[in-house]
Amino acid sequence: MLDVRNVDKSYGAIDVLRDVTFSVDEGAAFAVIGPNGAGKTTLFKVLTGEAFADRGEIVYRADSVARLPAWRRIGAGIGRTFQTSRVFPAFTVEQNIVVALEARGRSSGEGRPSWLRIAPSRGVVEEAARWAGEVGLSHRLLEEARFLSHGDKKRLELAMALSLRPKLIMLDEPTAGMSPVERSRSVALIARIRREFGLTLLLTEHDMDVVFDLADHILVLNYGQVIFRGPPAEIRGNAAVRDIYLGQDDDA
Repeated sequence: MLDVRNVDKSYGAIDVLRDVTFSVDEGAAFAVIGPNGAGKTTLFKVLTGEAFADRGEIVYRADSVARLPAWRRIGAGIGRTFQTSRVFPAFTVEQNIVVALEARGRSSGEGRPSWLRIAPSRGVVEEAARWAGEVGLSHRLLEEARFLSHGDKKRLELAMALSLRPKLIMLDEPTAGMSPVERSRSVALIARIRREFGLTLLLTEHDMDVVFDLADHILVLNYGQVIFRGPPAEIRGNAAVRDIYLGQDDDA
């Protein structure tokens, strides 16, 4: 589904990504891990069009997207969430999802253009309620997003991303800042959503328990370079990964 080939990205004299190459198969759950400053967030920005690579190729479902702006990549089926949730705080849960649905409709030409309506159509409102239900927010549908907990804001952002009908969903630190209970619920939600909607998953995450629960393939970045990629079972046995990220075991 996704091929990343020899991608470089620099900010001034700082090389953030260096010759990054990997592939994500359709239906896979792929995690990118690494210490702070490894280049994970920059990689996500380059993949989603928030920033452009200086060199290299990004191929999504056989088409090059390396020079496409973010909104075009979303239209092609790449969805994402952010480490710090990007929702409209003064809008209700319903209104936030309606914004995403109206954007999808405007981009794809579904129905009447949003600027010809004073209020969203009944179908859009009903679909917004369905997406809220998918992430467990039906009971907070009319509550303003600013009053939601951190975990519920993450759920709302996920509902907005899912309403755009992605094939590849990219989650940037989906459990960052969550309590253990919220983290456990979020892992279960992501696993269910992936299974029920047949999504390909690409995530970054610091919590290795979350990574091992969700991912079937892991890529490790260090100083912008790929130092390992493979199944989770091989991570703990890799000395380089242990040294730079997981830490040495007491009996190592």
